[in-house]
Amino acid sequence: MMIIAKNAEKHPEALQAALQRVPESARPALLRALETSNIEYEKLLELLEEEEDEEEDEEEDGEEDED
Repeated sequence: MMIIAKNAEKHPEALQAALQRVPESARPALLRALETSNIEYEKLLELLEEEEDEEEDEEEDGEEDED
């Protein structure tokens, strides 16, 4: 999960860096790609958080069963 999150973070950074180098005519497409990337990054973070919460809940349930 950490690798996925790290890669998802690098992608928008690379697009942002490219924005500084591309010709003006390419900027609108790159901005759309950056926006899409940010949306997907946010979705990924939400999924990872949900999965982490589920794992914590399962661990707590397991501890309660032991009592």
